[in-house]
Amino acid sequence: MLRDVYQIPHRRVHVIINGVDEDDFREDFRLGQEFRSKIGIPQNASIVLGVAGRLVKDKGHSLLHEAFSELKLKYPNVYLIVAGSGPWKQRYKDLGPQSIVLGSMSPSELRAFYNAINIFVNPTLRPQGLDLTLMEAMMSGKPVMASRFPSIKGTIVVKDEFGFMFSPNVESLSQALELVAI
Repeated sequence: MLRDVYQIPHRRVHVIINGVDEDDFREDFRLGQEFRSKIGIPQNASIVLGVAGRLVKDKGHSLLHEAFSELKLKYPNVYLIVAGSGPWKQRYKDLGPQSIVLGSMSPSELRAFYNAINIFVNPTLRPQGLDLTLMEAMMSGKPVMASRFPSIKGTIVVKDEFGFMFSPNVESLSQALELVAI
């Protein structure tokens, strides 16, 4: 934008990409198991999905809410942990005991959250900058499932082995969740 709209020469524009502190987010199996126990996820849970951030419409919570409500009926041992606050908080709570809503979390609590999940889901409905939650999840050793936008495909999920991509609609997200739930 600086180059195109304001005609600032390329040599004068430098992009500084956000980062995540490696000491704050790292893989810790024991911490994840302790956190699962603390928040009431049974040991026989087949898969635990997680989402973090502001619980607002443009972050795609309508997609995840609908897709997970279908998934939990087919797979009773699938769980969703929701970290964040906003208008979708109560809707996630209304999904029942398979949806655990934690509210806003401190960085140390987020570290435990990421280590407790199997897959991090980012269902955003719009292109965005470099999403820190995706980086935090990956630094914690978790695969990510994210909406297929160039900003995500080009920076985070650059190869299929790094995560799952889906079109930002309920059907595509449901298919992706079904693949990992089996």
